[in-house]
Amino acid sequence: MTTTQRDRMQKRRTQAKRQQIITWALVSVAVVAVIGLIIFQSAKVDDHSAQDPVSTGGIGEMVPVVKTSHVNDGEPVESPSDPPTSGTHYGVSMPAGFYQVDSPEYLDPTHDGYLIHSLEHGYIIFWYNCDLLDEASCSTLQSEIQDVMDEFDGKKLIAFPRPSLSVPLVMTSWGYLQEFETFDADLAAQFVETNQPLAPEPGGL
Repeated sequence: MTTTQRDRMQKRRTQAKRQQIITWALVSVAVVAVIGLIIFQSAKVDDHSAQDPVSTGGIGEMVPVVKTSHVNDGEPVESPSDPPTSGTHYGVSMPAGFYQVDSPEYLDPTHDGYLIHSLEHGYIIFWYNCDLLDEASCSTLQSEIQDVMDEFDGKKLIAFPRPSLSVPLVMTSWGYLQEFETFDADLAAQFVETNQPLAPEPGGL
């Protein structure tokens, strides 16, 4: 083999090696880009932006939806209203049901974090304040609330005490709030039927 042939062979080997390095570099860049995109999309789904739009067409007062990201259980949560209509929340929702002031769930001071997550999944919450009523009136209100809940088989419906209310009853859904000086069964049923589907994750449990 002549010197010229050896030089040509060496040149081809060098070019092939360089091409292999370039190919692996391009593959590595592509893999990193795909991983970065997956991480970005996951973060985008789990941690909603500072302000999400409220679905229109609901019944009641529309309340801006802000800070809807998950926080660790037990951490303080933020909501734009009292009672909550949205806000930061925990990763677990509150089960449907009628809760009393002696319920363990109510006695847990972090209950709002679970209730806000329920709202995100399409739950409707009846917040009631029996401190404003005598015993008979409180019993009547609770029965009226239960009747509406039974009308919808209790599906994604919660009744929960709220001593901070200035009226006996407030209903909330995701982004909406309806106050009741006196109970109105028809309005309560309309609130449930109209507002439940407007939640951002109505298919959640």
